Amino acid sequence: MSLAGTIAAEIERLMNAGRAAHAEATIRRALARDPREPGLNQVMALFLIRTGRPQQAVFFAERAAAGAPDAAELRYTLGLCLTNTPRRAEAVAALRRAAELDPTQVRFHNALAQVLIGLGDTEQAEAALRRALHLAPDDPTALCLLARLYNETGRAEESVDMLSGAIGRLGPSRDLLAFLCTSLNYSARATAAEIFAAHARLGATAPAAPVPTPPAQPRPGGPLKVAMLGGDFRQHSVAYFLEPLLESRDRAAVHITIYNQNDSEDAVTRRFQALADRWLNVTQLSDAELFARVRSDGIDVLVDLLGVLDATRIDLLARRPAPVQVAYLAYPNTCGLPGVGHRIVDALTDPPGSESLATESLERISTGCFLCYRPDGRSPEVRARPTDAPITFASFNNTAKISTRTVELWSAVLRAVPGSGLLLKATHLQHPPVQQALAARFAACGVEPGRVRFAGRTEDVPEHLALYHDADIALDTYPYHGTTTTCEALWMGLPVVSLVGDRHAARVGLSLLSAIGRPEWACADDAAFLRTAVGLATDRAVLASHRAELRERVARSILCDAPRQSLAFFELLASLWRRWAGS
Repeated sequence: MSLAGTIAAEIERLMNAGRAAHAEATIRRALARDPREPGLNQVMALFLIRTGRPQQAVFFAERAAAGAPDAAELRYTLGLCLTNTPRRAEAVAALRRAAELDPTQVRFHNALAQVLIGLGDTEQAEAALRRALHLAPDDPTALCLLARLYNETGRAEESVDMLSGAIGRLGPSRDLLAFLCTSLNYSARATAAEIFAAHARLGATAPAAPVPTPPAQPRPGGPLKVAMLGGDFRQHSVAYFLEPLLESRDRAAVHITIYNQNDSEDAVTRRFQALADRWLNVTQLSDAELFARVRSDGIDVLVDLLGVLDATRIDLLARRPAPVQVAYLAYPNTCGLPGVGHRIVDALTDPPGSESLATESLERISTGCFLCYRPDGRSPEVRARPTDAPITFASFNNTAKISTRTVELWSAVLRAVPGSGLLLKATHLQHPPVQQALAARFAACGVEPGRVRFAGRTEDVPEHLALYHDADIALDTYPYHGTTTTCEALWMGLPVVSLVGDRHAARVGLSLLSAIGRPEWACADDAAFLRTAVGLATDRAVLASHRAELRERVARSILCDAPRQSLAFFELLASLWRRWAGS
């Protein structure tokens, strides 16, 4: 074995023993003797990635690659390191070169595809995944990445079919099941019962949840200790709805710990750090380490903001580190996990009878809407539309939500309103191949390509919101409704027309529109959706009136009443803890 191989084996032994500092000292001693040796620099780069230091890792990965320019493995390592930095375009180049030097390595093609998907270049990502699957047709990583790509380009049915076939061949792999559950949320073809069954099957891959022994007496006076576990404490849609709850809480009554499952930080992250009583980045903690930390922190209620989106924490939640565990906000369905006992919803998203579609106890918030929206403080003022401008419908939802059913529904509206157009905005729509594929789907439904306009990623929130100046009416997606996008459209003066379905994700629009006093825009069937959209489009005076008053209506509604929503939210958590403590 080479020196680098020997050192790598020793590092693995030390890391498994929880001796990260000794592992780092071992590598640094070896590098001090031979600082330019490519293999040792690669070992150091991989160690730094493993311990959450991507910027430092790049230095050693670049030095390793410079020492052996034609070594495919070193180019691959460099690509992995760059992937975790803002230099992702360089990561693509490094990983392409690795795949050229050794095209037989499935993981090279997978890593390249993953970066390309993150950059929104789905066409090239799919080509890389096809190469990976040609080499290994049942490679789980390639299959999961292809499922993600299908989802993000509005092809959820293809994802469901592919994953179902793979699970049939390979068995109930947790990762495949997690992606299947996610894909089913976007599928209009799947029934609510089928979606529930898939989530229950995913939950069955986790160990049975132990039941913590209730205290002999309720804990003496002091704040309720609430922890939130998630990866979106940053510029993300989840932050719009979570930050006002934390900011408006009674700090004497509620102590907040945030376990952050994300290494990236921004200005929003820093605001969450200030709002938390305790902050911990847990990306490098194992399930066992995080379990011990939650227990030592004395957490009463753990709020899961991951759902099945991060399958790596399923076992943690199943072990039940906190006596009360609650799912909220980030995932629009049951988690299927035996360790998560409750899910916070409302009576419109999950009406009576929905209990049969959840493994959790459904806890309906007293305010009537489970969401609390904080509009961005940099929002531009609402601007009146020119009276002679063609009617423009809009959706700024991500492309994953633009299902075949959605395209059919929107196309019917466009055909019924002559001269109207549709403005679509999403990150992936900055790429011409994605635009062309979506335009073809509308053309197949009788809509000329010129009537659909596309916008990609914008620089900041004000620029993003300003695009609503060019539209009159927002159309919701189906069966996976918008949430942030619905709130933004209403805030910018656009009525939102939504089709109500039979599951949580297809009823969020009803909850939001009811919260602002416009439940009539939430439609029970296709005919009502078409009638409502066309009715709004053909009465410009009414449209102008809505545009002038919607922002004030939203601001006055329960949707934006942070003090009341925060009080109801934390009172609900406290009641769940008292229920457990008194059991």
